[in-house]
Amino acid sequence: MTTLDEAQVADLGSPDRAEREHAAESRARGVRMPQLRRHFGLRTRVALGVLVLSVALWFLLGAIAHVLLRQTQLDRLEARTTASMLHNVEVLRSRLDSSLASPGKVFDGLSRDNGTALLSYEGSYYSSRDEVNFSDLPLSLRQAVEEDKTPSAQRYWRRGIPYFAVGVPIETAPGSYYEAISLEDVQRNLETFLAVRLAAAILTVLAGLLAGRWLARRAVAPLVDIRRAAEAIADNQLDTRLPRTSDPDLNAIVGSFNEMAGALQDRIERDARFASDVSHELRSPLMTLAASVEVLQRRRDELPERAASAVDLLVADIGRFQNLVNDLLEISRFDSGAQHLDRSPLAISAFLEGATRELSRDRKAVRFIPQAGLDDVVILVDRRRLLQVLSNLATNADKHSSGLTVITLDAVPEGIEIGAEDAGAGVPLNERHLIFDRFARGAAAGNRGSDTGTGLGLSLVAEHVRLHGGRVWVEDARHSPTGARFVVFLPCDPFGDSADDDEEDLAHAGAV
Repeated sequence: MTTLDEAQVADLGSPDRAEREHAAESRARGVRMPQLRRHFGLRTRVALGVLVLSVALWFLLGAIAHVLLRQTQLDRLEARTTASMLHNVEVLRSRLDSSLASPGKVFDGLSRDNGTALLSYEGSYYSSRDEVNFSDLPLSLRQAVEEDKTPSAQRYWRRGIPYFAVGVPIETAPGSYYEAISLEDVQRNLETFLAVRLAAAILTVLAGLLAGRWLARRAVAPLVDIRRAAEAIADNQLDTRLPRTSDPDLNAIVGSFNEMAGALQDRIERDARFASDVSHELRSPLMTLAASVEVLQRRRDELPERAASAVDLLVADIGRFQNLVNDLLEISRFDSGAQHLDRSPLAISAFLEGATRELSRDRKAVRFIPQAGLDDVVILVDRRRLLQVLSNLATNADKHSSGLTVITLDAVPEGIEIGAEDAGAGVPLNERHLIFDRFARGAAAGNRGSDTGTGLGLSLVAEHVRLHGGRVWVEDARHSPTGARFVVFLPCDPFGDSADDDEEDLAHAGAV
């Protein structure tokens, strides 16, 4: 039979022993649990944190309750067995010492509990139950009692059932007395408690998930407001501010955010005013320079060749300077919020067809390829700004390639897409998100075409499109193995109106 030591006794009925042994083996092999915190968002981490905390609390309380239950039942049962054994030992000692009655009769007259009593006296063995005998007792217990004459107690296993046995030597006669009681009821109670713990674990996990989700939503809600405010500021709504709250901790963040937004607004407005003021101040001397250069250009044939070349360079630079000042003034109007849309119904297919003809006058032929079924589509758009978008895209294609080759029109969910393609070298992937920034002309600027641009043309395209609530991006050309395709998306319901709705408006809308 197996003798239980204290560590084994402490694990009686516990389901966690195998888990602890597996964890110890994993640590010995250097196995590490994966760190998942980098792969989850803040809301998920908060929910998981609440879940882990609730499960850990359940485990701690369950473990404490498990230990208390086991210890209470074991202590009560062992104390009762020990008390019964001590009483019976006193009876045995008194009766066997002073009576001529046989040991068997004295043994039969002892009080009985749920356990099994065993008596060894002068070479005779007595047991209150036939199924339990001396050979079932642990050898170490019998040696301690019978050879060392020391009262002892021990827990052990017999046929898969835990037992508690206690023995005492009888000093007045060559004998010993034992009582053994089954701990099967204790083990059954612990197993029942374990089943209850598992059911409670499922409920705890569900409650932890619900509570974690609710707390995560509450905890992240202020961050959502901050994100929306930041997105509004990024969308040029510089007067966006966060409202004050009743939470002093959040108020500190709200105050810092609003101060930052106010400082940013002041800085942007100051820079916009500076750019506008500088542009306005430059226009007068620039007009004087342009008029003076025009006089020189009229007399170019009278000038020496070297002076004539200098005049040509001066004319080109002044023209570029004028474009830069005009673009800066346009940009400053966007920054100050002074730009407004003048929407009117526009037959978009007819408008783009006329624009294509205009663009083809001073350039090589540009094709217009509309999607079928869009001839009668009417949208509300600022005609002047859309013309400016097409003009800037055509100018950009002239500078960086051989010019526009195709203009397309497609209907897409929630709007239309206007594509402007060229047959140049295309735009590298790492530059496609930068070319709409101000003064960004790409790494290839300077060796693609004449490079007389200001770096503001595509920025103005993005601003005009943004004012319409749309967006613009660049991708690979559809109708050329090389080249770039600039796509302008305008949100609208392209099939909401038809050309029959307003003949007068459409006649004007289709003209370029």
